Amino acid sequence: MRRLLRGAVLLALNGLLVAALLLGFAASRGAADPGLHGMAGVVAGGLAVASHVRRGGGLDFLVVLLLLGTIGFGTMLEGDSVTATLHLALAVPATLLSVGLHLSGLAPARGTAVVEETRG
Repeated sequence: MRRLLRGAVLLALNGLLVAALLLGFAASRGAADPGLHGMAGVVAGGLAVASHVRRGGGLDFLVVLLLLGTIGFGTMLEGDSVTATLHLALAVPATLLSVGLHLSGLAPARGTAVVEETRG
């Protein structure tokens, strides 16, 4: 049950990260509100940072730095600038790495069996 709950939470987090990324592309074309992208990005980024800090691996540290850089450059955006390019350059790999690490963490390790607990 705990594994199922963890999977559902990570699925929701990954969905929010991808949604924030897609909202960013829509906002850059004027099809979505940049404020909505910003709010979704800060919430998704903050939750993802907390998740990766809790996991504590080497790639998790890299993802935390990418996510914090993405949020930082996103808060400094003013139109079409170098900051927007840096924001995009960090956002895409941060999202892809974060989702990949979360999904890889759901799979059982090789050579181990998943044992279901039964309570009598």
